[in-house]
Amino acid sequence: MKADVLRVLDEARMPASPLMSPQEVLDDPHVQSMGFLKPVDFRGTAGPAPLMETPFRMSETPGSIRHRAPLLGEHTEEVLESLLYDAGQIEDLRARAVI
Repeated sequence: MKADVLRVLDEARMPASPLMSPQEVLDDPHVQSMGFLKPVDFRGTAGPAPLMETPFRMSETPGSIRHRAPLLGEHTEEVLESLLYDAGQIEDLRARAVI
């Protein structure tokens, strides 16, 4: 079906390309060879999850994935401690369902 539509558009000289499913993107040889997806361990998944690397490469300041995004509330205690909340205050916020 996809190939038929692309053939008709090509014959009509209309620029077009296929819309890929998520799995097709993961399996695409070009995506794999360019290293666009980086496997990153993610809590709650059976194996590493593919995360999108920066789509452009700069020689002086290359971007990269350093770690996964945090889960909801994962760093709450660290953030509050950095704001000088003590353990008792943090526990009080939890007890009152503020955090």
